[in-house]
Amino acid sequence: MTPAAPVSPATWVGHLGGEDLLQARPRRWRGVGVGMWSFSELPDRLTLPGLDMHYISFTVRGPLRVERDTDEGRVEADFRPGHSLIIAAGRENTWRWDRPTDELHLYIDPAFLVDVATEAGFDSPELIERFAFEDPFLRQATRLLAEEMREPQSAGDLFAESTGHAVALHLLRTHCAMNPREQRVPGGLSPAQLRHVRALIDEDIAAPLTLDDLAAAAGVSRAHFARGFHKSTGVTPHRYLTIRRIDRARTLLAASTLPVGEVAHAVGFASQSHFAATFTRHVGVAPTAYRDAL
Repeated sequence: MTPAAPVSPATWVGHLGGEDLLQARPRRWRGVGVGMWSFSELPDRLTLPGLDMHYISFTVRGPLRVERDTDEGRVEADFRPGHSLIIAAGRENTWRWDRPTDELHLYIDPAFLVDVATEAGFDSPELIERFAFEDPFLRQATRLLAEEMREPQSAGDLFAESTGHAVALHLLRTHCAMNPREQRVPGGLSPAQLRHVRALIDEDIAAPLTLDDLAAAAGVSRAHFARGFHKSTGVTPHRYLTIRRIDRARTLLAASTLPVGEVAHAVGFASQSHFAATFTRHVGVAPTAYRDAL
């Protein structure tokens, strides 16, 4: 059976019946997002599709007994306030817990983690899944991001994105298995091929790049490129291209007075409406509202 397509954190939480405790305007900064949710007990096992983000939770209200089915079998543990777990993006997950709980969530975009790893001299970080552990740094950073979402402060976006970058570096150092830049993930693209693809994208972000164009930059066939890129980065070429375009749009909205329609064109969107819908889905607010908030 083909695994279900990964879903957004909001959809995933909805399957679990989570109640929003932040009650804040939805926002997602570059590469990171947070949420705080109240859940009823889950006495019967429930299988959910994987998320399209890496997922880290922190128990706020407990204790409770949590069971999770993994590829290696079933694991279970008593979660006290402060305990965490990590799930890598795309992993199907099955759960059961014995009493109500409140959970603080941190979401990390796989492409963002790859970009930070590349800056640090590594390629293809593999997030290590953990269960019932404590990480005070991650917990405090996530709390600060949640407070910023609930009550935005001056320079809030800069603070949040700096915190997100620090979180990514901490994950790479503490909770990832990484391949040195000169190594290659089995079945993936080489570091040099990935650099050529990224350079092509960043050189002209608005260019109407096709899968064939990206494959040509890597020097491989279309089919091999699609498989290898996903293996190396954890995301599809189309998703990576979209993320880079939205990142460039955020920069233009913050640093220029270009009308939203011109920003859309400058980053490769054919229409302002498509750009607005995509930007809102990735960032959590519309382009105009994003600029106004800045």
